[in-house]
Amino acid sequence: MRFDVLQVVSEVAKSRGVALDSLLGRKRTKSIAMARKHAMWSVRKRLGLSYPELGIEFERDHTTCISAVRSFELELVNPRSNSAGNRARLRRFCEGSVNNICVMSCAGGDQRGEMVREESDGKSTRGMRECAA
Repeated sequence: MRFDVLQVVSEVAKSRGVALDSLLGRKRTKSIAMARKHAMWSVRKRLGLSYPELGIEFERDHTTCISAVRSFELELVNPRSNSAGNRARLRRFCEGSVNNICVMSCAGGDQRGEMVREESDGKSTRGMRECAA
């Protein structure tokens, strides 16, 4: 695995509390699978790897990587539950972004959009909005 990819994957593993070996392995428990999706999404967004390149790095088929990245993006936009843990996770994903905007591609494919998090009166809002062309 390339050093820059390993750095990103290590950060995700540490933030998710998952062993690096487990994240890169074949186990499919919920926590490990979600951490792996997060890692694939992070590597793709930070380093701009193509899906085939991502598949090589994670030793998976590129279609598995497409599914993982799209699944993670859907989870960011529409968490399965509105728990405090999901809200905190969303805040962590958006930390360090410019003007509280996390840029990501829509799950629909070619369409581009932004994942937006704004805080007003202590409440977080989130959603997708289309980018200006």
